[in-house]
Amino acid sequence: MLNFHTHMNYLFLNQQRWPRRSFIFIMTIHQTNIGTTAS
Repeated sequence: MLNFHTHMNYLFLNQQRWPRRSFIFIMTIHQTNIGTTAS
């Protein structure tokens, strides 16, 4: 699996190109990450 923080930084940098799509993608992955790594 990709390094989550590195992936987040990559998406945040790309927000300038795809604001909505990247934001939704970040929120979706962030919620999934919290749910799966809550332990």
